[in-house]
Amino acid sequence: MFNLDLSELPDRTRPRLHRLARAILSITRELFAYDPASEEIPIEVHINNGFLPRKELPGGEKPFEETLGYALPTDKYSAHILVPQEAVETDGEYLFAIILAHELAHFLFNIDHNNGLVETFCEAYSFVVLERLAGYAKANPDFGFEPNRFRYVWSSRVNASLTKFPAEIRSTVRSELWHQLSLYLRYKRIELEASPHRNNYDYRFYNLGAAVLTSQTVPWSELAGISARGYWQESNDGLDSRQEWRLDLARATPNVRKALRRLGRCSDKDFVIATFAAPPWSFGGFRFYEDGRYIWLVEFPKHKRQKIERRMTALRPLSVRWEEAQEASR
Repeated sequence: MFNLDLSELPDRTRPRLHRLARAILSITRELFAYDPASEEIPIEVHINNGFLPRKELPGGEKPFEETLGYALPTDKYSAHILVPQEAVETDGEYLFAIILAHELAHFLFNIDHNNGLVETFCEAYSFVVLERLAGYAKANPDFGFEPNRFRYVWSSRVNASLTKFPAEIRSTVRSELWHQLSLYLRYKRIELEASPHRNNYDYRFYNLGAAVLTSQTVPWSELAGISARGYWQESNDGLDSRQEWRLDLARATPNVRKALRRLGRCSDKDFVIATFAAPPWSFGGFRFYEDGRYIWLVEFPKHKRQKIERRMTALRPLSVRWEEAQEASR
């Protein structure tokens, strides 16, 4: 799988970081069902202080490479993972753990291609790894780490993203109403799939998607290499004009497709998005307030469309948008 080289990290923290890295690799081999005899790819872990050219962003905001982590392939047989300085300082190892797990996931899914869904998978994987580390630390005090600190890093990452969502979304997450959040993620499909390299974009949808995805078991071994199975498509999302990498979900396994329904993808049901000036009387689905209007999302079998149309017309919405079932390829 991977042979991590941490030799460039500070002497004072390297032994503890090594211990964490070995545990993360062990978890990864188990979840991805890797053969212990498989070829190991060497990956050097560096502190990101000038390794990549600095990107100047509007308003002086730091690019994500300098605040989180970055996976950087160099050729088929070697690669680099960059981590921020704070992750290798004393007491920074819990941040190091979530960053390392996230960046290793990029190599597992295929480092050559990336988009918002892939970032969501990587965030979800780092959450699962931290939960496993917390369980291991609790069962093995000699491991030397505090279980609750792993969970704190995970929860604080999600909670920081939730502050940017409408109140109903935050409440729905706290209530663990995952099906309603799946409807919301289907509605926000463009934002969820957007490239993480956009200067005007943040990670809130990736973190929300990760929380929803990990609400049930994820078939990690069947996700291996999924980033490579895709195609380039001209962006038409209104954010900018560029080519975006899209995953070819028609090639996903049934278990992966089932998991992706939690992200509002691969649905076999039609979908309606209706907006209202006042709270509508709603039957099922998900209703929330955003940008000065009430939005109502409903999924339904195709044969019920006429019934839904009649009910929707009676409520006099400001606007209605209908979407067909996503079928195999979306």
